[in-house]
Amino acid sequence: MVSILLREVIDLKTQAIYLKDLKNVFSQRLGKAIAEDIVSKSVYLFSIGGNDYGSLLNPDSNLVLPPGDHQGFVDIVIGNLTDVEIYNLGGRKFGFANVGPIGCLPAVRALVKNGSTCLEEFSAIARLHNAALSKRLYELEKQLKGFKYSVTDFYAIFSEMLNNPTKYGISKSHVPLNFISEDVVITVLALSEGFKDPSVACCGGGLYRGDQSCGGNKGIKEYELCDNVNEHLFFDSNHVTDRASHTTFMEKTMQKKMGSGNNRRAPSKRAGEGYMGMSEQG
Repeated sequence: MVSILLREVIDLKTQAIYLKDLKNVFSQRLGKAIAEDIVSKSVYLFSIGGNDYGSLLNPDSNLVLPPGDHQGFVDIVIGNLTDVEIYNLGGRKFGFANVGPIGCLPAVRALVKNGSTCLEEFSAIARLHNAALSKRLYELEKQLKGFKYSVTDFYAIFSEMLNNPTKYGISKSHVPLNFISEDVVITVLALSEGFKDPSVACCGGGLYRGDQSCGGNKGIKEYELCDNVNEHLFFDSNHVTDRASHTTFMEKTMQKKMGSGNNRRAPSKRAGEGYMGMSEQG
């Protein structure tokens, strides 16, 4: 979230303040030189935008902003997301996940009651965001010395899982397979059983279990819970399951290993480097 919609989330500006405070702590305890080294070698991960665009959906009219207003809103989100404050603090390596097909979220499907199909008009906003993000990052790479980035095409990967759910999932007896490359060590699970109906969440109530009622801090007690979360693409009305996230990571990693796709090479994580995530917390 980038300060467009105020909910129970930690916005990007606040997270940048936390980073500045952390850098000061490093300087005090380890010395300025080491602090600068840590900040410059860390990889900053961004998964932001879904909550902001969620504010466009009007629950009373089931409509989004008129098409002419979409690009202006996207420009605001992209402008905040690509602010160079973290770069000015010393960050140089950045990873981004673009926005997925948000018109297919159980919450959106339940709200618009659009049959079994996704709300294409809503997903179109995500595509505007993704195109603008790629363009802006390309510009920043030309403008900022040492700026390196990689974009995970979450929209394409997740659309594939939505359209071909039987290709993904987890078997009841899975076998860990270790893939070791120059830059990454991951554990891949052998997959045989696909996801169930990708439109239905594991936890929630109402149509598609998309009523945003999965208990937790909201204090809502009446909700349904699936038997096996690994069979579902969505955990609740707006968030994917760990299995879906893991599959997304595998797809990105396999693209990198196979040299496919047009995404930039992911920044490597070597000894002494770390990851700092900037994401929507909610």
